[in-house]
Amino acid sequence: MQAVSAAAVQDAWHDLYNSSDDHAENLVDAFIREQPHLADLLARAESSISTVDDRGFLLLYGTWAWLAFRRAGRSDHPIPASAVAAALARNQLDAAWLQNSSDKSLLDSARHFTRGYRQWPLFSALIHDIMQGELEREQSADDITGILLLHAKTIVDALDA
Repeated sequence: MQAVSAAAVQDAWHDLYNSSDDHAENLVDAFIREQPHLADLLARAESSISTVDDRGFLLLYGTWAWLAFRRAGRSDHPIPASAVAAALARNQLDAAWLQNSSDKSLLDSARHFTRGYRQWPLFSALIHDIMQGELEREQSADDITGILLLHAKTIVDALDA
């Protein structure tokens, strides 16, 4: 599969976030219908977030990524549950490895990752939005940044499979 272009990412963003609430809700519903296994993963992750105000972002990020892939010509076949689980497992292993890495190996890994990751335009847009929200909000009881990043990467990887 080809990389999702920055234009498709931006168009999907504008379609989802700069529309009426009804239109955005219809897009989320379409994502849930077309990708039930991804939606289920995101719903389970959302339920682990104890602060209600912090919930809902994962489903929006999933819809945004799905819409960007659709705009890039991806077919509408559902991603199998096994592919979603495999993407999550790989990303959990990577996250655990990164937590135990030195600063130098972390920077080396980041450099290698950004050079070789096909869906970098989409994932970097998700990272930007996640981190922007992190910088704007006060520290909450939950540190949800890790949850959001892990699942955003899993969404992108599963859709790219």
